[in-house]
Amino acid sequence: GQFGSNKGKDFVDSDGDPYPDSMADEYHGTHVAGIASATTNNGDGIAGMSNSTVLSGRALSEQGSGSTSDIADAVQWAADQGADIVNMSLGGGGYTNTMKNAVSYAVNNGTLPICAAGNDGSSSVSYPAAYDECVAVSAVDSNENLANFSQYGPNLDVAAPGVDVLSTWNDSPYNKISGTSMACPAASGVAALGKAVEPGLNATQLRSKLKNTAVDIGLSEQEQGAGRVD
Repeated sequence: GQFGSNKGKDFVDSDGDPYPDSMADEYHGTHVAGIASATTNNGDGIAGMSNSTVLSGRALSEQGSGSTSDIADAVQWAADQGADIVNMSLGGGGYTNTMKNAVSYAVNNGTLPICAAGNDGSSSVSYPAAYDECVAVSAVDSNENLANFSQYGPNLDVAAPGVDVLSTWNDSPYNKISGTSMACPAASGVAALGKAVEPGLNATQLRSKLKNTAVDIGLSEQEQGAGRVD
């Protein structure tokens, strides 16, 4: 219900339909989208963080693999479509000029990239979250402790709920899963609410607003960044 007339684009299969080839293996994008934007106040299922319009840039296969160039193309395309926020619940690999140029292009065109910090529990944030242009999001549990899988480090910007998060699913209506992939759209949804209140904010200002309004939950700066999104 949150998709407009433009459903998106498939950069894996190079076509205009982001619908996956096999729904049997697809769940991640559906779950992520629901956290950010599942329809609110309809008395059904869950409510997303925001009531924002969703645009699907499919850059990974059903198995979660893909190329940096496809991801970069999807980010640039989203910015060209006028997206205010690009949620990137993905990570892996290191620094590349291709991805750096894509996220720079996004910010310069008014689009804020918000990225998952990564799930290997290490003391460094994965790429693309580690780029200066991106908001890096760690995951906390319901007690506001850092999730044991969440990456952290000096490049971290904010924290968000990412453990046992209930959201939309494909073969059953709703399911709980965990990951910084779940924390990322929670932060994106909060950012979307901020953008709705102040539409004139550019990407840099929106990033600052997200961090300046975050709540200190008693973790170190490397674990929570500016705090838990609010």
